[in-house]
Amino acid sequence: MSIEEILKQQYDQMSRKLSAPPDLDAHVITLIAAESNKERGSHLMKRTFGARRNLRLMVGIMMIALLLSGFGFAAQKLLFHKEQGMIQTEVWTTSDLSLDETLRTNIQESLDAVKRQLQADEQAIVYVAALENSKHPLYKQNPLLSVSKRSVIADLEAWKNTIHAAGIRESIANQLDVQFYFQGGKEEPAFGGMLSAVDLDQLGSLRDEALKENKNYAWMLRHPDENLPMDIYTTIYTNGSGEHIYVQMDHSKEKVKLKLTSPDHIIHDRLDINGVEALYMEQDGFLFSTTGIIRELSWMPEHSDSVIVRVLTDSRSISKDQLIQAAHSLQ
Repeated sequence: MSIEEILKQQYDQMSRKLSAPPDLDAHVITLIAAESNKERGSHLMKRTFGARRNLRLMVGIMMIALLLSGFGFAAQKLLFHKEQGMIQTEVWTTSDLSLDETLRTNIQESLDAVKRQLQADEQAIVYVAALENSKHPLYKQNPLLSVSKRSVIADLEAWKNTIHAAGIRESIANQLDVQFYFQGGKEEPAFGGMLSAVDLDQLGSLRDEALKENKNYAWMLRHPDENLPMDIYTTIYTNGSGEHIYVQMDHSKEKVKLKLTSPDHIIHDRLDINGVEALYMEQDGFLFSTTGIIRELSWMPEHSDSVIVRVLTDSRSISKDQLIQAAHSLQ
């Protein structure tokens, strides 16, 4: 039996144990890559191809959609499907998903408290008791998040060299056509963070620490995993008002399949960006945004078989049209 068939059987078994209550946050964006027999029902995305074993990659925000396993949820509708090169993406919609505002605030406060204690370039694994105490099994089984204080590379040429050394051919603009200017670059997602299988194994000890000290969260430093199947690079642009547009490049090093599920009331559209099909998505209530909103335009460049480009903002005053204009200026 092939690894794909084994995984399908395991996911089918897990799906019968899952349900989707309405308190699930539509914006906690998690991508998990795995292919060993350690797959569990808490996985929110499956990687069905690749050579690395026993690996889970959790990306806090890659899409403006909640990444679920895709099994066992009623009334799903396929919104978008694209297969190009090494990346296959499916976006589905389902019934309304939301997160209690008190829970969102609790999580944000916990992450902010940890970040204030980090030194430059440090990353941390954070156990959040509120997640484990929530109703949905996906949160209860994986109540871990990641937070970091990565240094920003402020020199444009140095950042270009970093991108090109990774094998990414996309150009890095000095400014976007909407009067946003290069501020710096960082080797991580625009929002959220990443966890590996080793990080996830720390759940027990972090939970025990939180219980022992009667705290809402517990954390520990994490060591970057160099063997993840996808690297992520974010270029930051800012305007005179201090607002930001982020150009995120997800560079896949293996063949991956991403299955994403978003609430059915999400604002979405298909567009043409520099001759290729792009997907626009927008929704309020985003966990990792101080404004609560997130807007994203994503596509795969025609000449690339391993890169997804995402233009994002959490500014309420930056419109969809401005994001489109910014995207066109990247060529």
